[in-house]
Amino acid sequence: RNPIKRAHSTWVHMVTNGRETLSFHDAVNAEADRAKRGYGDFWQYTGHGFYARQIEPFFDAFGRENVHVIVLEDFNNDRQAGFGKLLRWLGVDDTILPKDLDIAYGHTGRAKNPALKAALNVATQAGVKLKRAIPKNLYDRARILNARLGRMNTTRDVYPLEDEMWDLLADRFRADLQQTGTLIGQDLSHWLERSAGGTR
Repeated sequence: RNPIKRAHSTWVHMVTNGRETLSFHDAVNAEADRAKRGYGDFWQYTGHGFYARQIEPFFDAFGRENVHVIVLEDFNNDRQAGFGKLLRWLGVDDTILPKDLDIAYGHTGRAKNPALKAALNVATQAGVKLKRAIPKNLYDRARILNARLGRMNTTRDVYPLEDEMWDLLADRFRADLQQTGTLIGQDLSHWLERSAGGTR
């Protein structure tokens, strides 16, 4: 995933969960100090975005041909094709695809209607408890509806990623993205461009 957008998304997640009080700029600058003070990995917003050092050990241990790397943006552009490609790489039947492949279950941001979010959370918890007691097709339909309503009820407009921070992180990730692109055989340099970064 674009490491700039990934870092910002994690920060938004932490803010909306009430765990982060710093601005995105200050939180990024606090990463090293927080690591020394024993903060968990989840607080390393940019730290997880350096992919080359995470991928290389797998290539070294298992061989490049035995590691399948998925670029999230490519996968999201055509999930059926992406999932089928993964199944073929695994050597299994690529004609059986999940029914909810087009559904995004994560909703990072602020709820437009807090009451609806609370109701959806209660429904989710109830669904987990009743999962074995209700027909699977009914459970699956309810889960998909819950996800769609949750996404419609979520906004990130109040947490913009400022151009200054985009440029700062682009510089920070530039060398790693070039190395990562070389490792996986794909040019990732467009991730550094604000316009190519897509909606943030």
